[in-house]
Amino acid sequence: MTEHDELLLSCDDYYFTAFGHQRDIPYTYDKDDWVIGLDEDKCEVNLDVSEAFRACFIAATRTGKTFIIRRVMDEAYHSGWTVAVLPDAKDEYKSSMGAVQKEFQKNLPLGEKPKGLKMRIFRPRFFRDIDDGQLPSKNEWAALELKDLTKTDLQTLINYTVLTPKQQLDFDDLWERMQETDTSTFEEIQTLCAECGYTKVWEKIRFINTCNLFDSRFRIDPVEVLKSKTVLVLNYEGFDKLDLKDNSLDQVFMSVWIRWIKDAKKNNEFSNLLIINDETARWVPRNGEPSCKKQILESIDVDAGFGVSWIFGFQRAESVPEGLVRQCKYKFIPYNADRNTLEGYLKGENIIQNMVVDQKQYREYITTLKAKKFRWMKLTKGDQDVEFLDPYSPVSAHMKTRRFF
Repeated sequence: MTEHDELLLSCDDYYFTAFGHQRDIPYTYDKDDWVIGLDEDKCEVNLDVSEAFRACFIAATRTGKTFIIRRVMDEAYHSGWTVAVLPDAKDEYKSSMGAVQKEFQKNLPLGEKPKGLKMRIFRPRFFRDIDDGQLPSKNEWAALELKDLTKTDLQTLINYTVLTPKQQLDFDDLWERMQETDTSTFEEIQTLCAECGYTKVWEKIRFINTCNLFDSRFRIDPVEVLKSKTVLVLNYEGFDKLDLKDNSLDQVFMSVWIRWIKDAKKNNEFSNLLIINDETARWVPRNGEPSCKKQILESIDVDAGFGVSWIFGFQRAESVPEGLVRQCKYKFIPYNADRNTLEGYLKGENIIQNMVVDQKQYREYITTLKAKKFRWMKLTKGDQDVEFLDPYSPVSAHMKTRRFF
């Protein structure tokens, strides 16, 4: 807010009410400082994003998690950041193409106007069976080509770890031959396998050509989408319904897109990048090694210097690697979290001693928090204080499931 804005706000309210005027101060977005809500004293709560950051929202379903993440997403987009939602696990972000509903507009900052986002939503073709062949509204089909895969991607798809030592050696040799001959089709792989006698390996590879993962007609370059100042969304609704034999398709697809996007950012092909990762416990589980887990953890470790920021959403801290939570500059927990989660997390952060002096006072404090809904605690790394906030509304439309105000 400028000095001029502050001067207007300091004027006698009588002038505005007596003469029927309304303050019409234009809202300005700051690429280094995002306004996300009000604290209990009605002062604005901001996120300092002058440097690449990691943030996590630890909350169960129906706690308003998507609502506050949308607020952050809108601030990022309108301040000039590049935004990707990888993935949207419920196909709910498409509502952000429209302006926020009237009932939420009263909770916007002074001068901010409702508006939708420019957005494209992509649905991988391997969801066709789940969708009965029908493309969800406002979605576009997306697929890969064989040439898009790294060796690790292909190993994930064929479940390399269950191959016998002999079959693993056969696969490694096959991959080298594929690189030497610039193999780009399954027919060419079949020929190589036949020439070398790699029958078992071919049986594994042949399967992935039947899963609608590859189709050159629907190959999308996510980098080009992002360069057009468009929010990129990967719709993974129903991912939990994929057959067990298909459970690596979603991981590999996202791994490929994340790799492309990170590389483009390192080459300065677009502005500061924010990636929103929904249902993080699926893609970066504490136990297990899905292919996209490596991509994301590597990005958390090394990509901050290239301007890559991450937002993670999950239900319980113990469901993701400790290092992921530890590296988050900002952590958000809802007031209405269950008591065990709230107590354990606050104690784990070593901040409770700054709020209360004894166990009785602590119990009273927790009870107070439990009495309030749709409010959040914001914990900043290195800061022993906790901010409590009511989130501002997003300026884009929210997919309503419950009333927030």
